[in-house]
Amino acid sequence: TWSGYTPPTAPQLRLAAEAGATSLATEGWRPGDVVLREGDYIGVAGLLTMAAGDVTADATGRAAVPIVPPLRAARPAATSLDLVRPTVRMILSTEDGVDNVARPGPFGAYVISLEEALP
Repeated sequence: TWSGYTPPTAPQLRLAAEAGATSLATEGWRPGDVVLREGDYIGVAGLLTMAAGDVTADATGRAAVPIVPPLRAARPAATSLDLVRPTVRMILSTEDGVDNVARPGPFGAYVISLEEALP
């Protein structure tokens, strides 16, 4: 989900974010606005993460964004944040990756096991 906030400029990382980071230093928000709600997805140059709490920009348009899960790869300062339709590249987690749970009758199911493909 996404809170529907429309920033005045494209928000971006203010500082580089290291692998394992649980917070992102960001800028480019409208000062004083609630810019993210807990559970909003955030795309960070091909990585998908989620806001771990509500976030309000300070008087300069900067905000510290707590995230879960921790960032899986480092990203440099000035990396744009994708808030509208963040996506992530996935791969099958095993070689076959798909379990066919077909049963006689009108209902069946497929279970697909995926994991994030790190760049």
